[in-house]
Amino acid sequence: MARFLLIPGLLGGFLFLFWLWAIVDVILTDSLRIRGMSKGTWLFIVLLVPILGAVAWVFFGRPEVPADGQADDGARRYLSESGPIGPEDSPNWSRPLSTPSRPVKRDDGDHGGSIDKGDPPAP
Repeated sequence: MARFLLIPGLLGGFLFLFWLWAIVDVILTDSLRIRGMSKGTWLFIVLLVPILGAVAWVFFGRPEVPADGQADDGARRYLSESGPIGPEDSPNWSRPLSTPSRPVKRDDGDHGGSIDKGDPPAP
């Protein structure tokens, strides 16, 4: 008797976990990458029709995996379309710190403790 209850229990548990995964996946997927309908509509379908909605999400709503088989997180595409979004994304970020960004005027003379104010103003 227990053997007959084990298989439906395992199958039901698997389907429940699949449904929960689909809900979390819809919520965490970027709205711009979802196919077919809006994110809210997909979430409503997955919640309203648990197993069929989750299967529909997998086949018709999830973002497609590129042909090379590696999932694209969208960061490279986002950066290439919008340009740098922070200082570390700028091409100048990797400039060596020893290279000054503007010329520095150096005077190695002894000023007797006074601060060099530069050239006197023009008359």
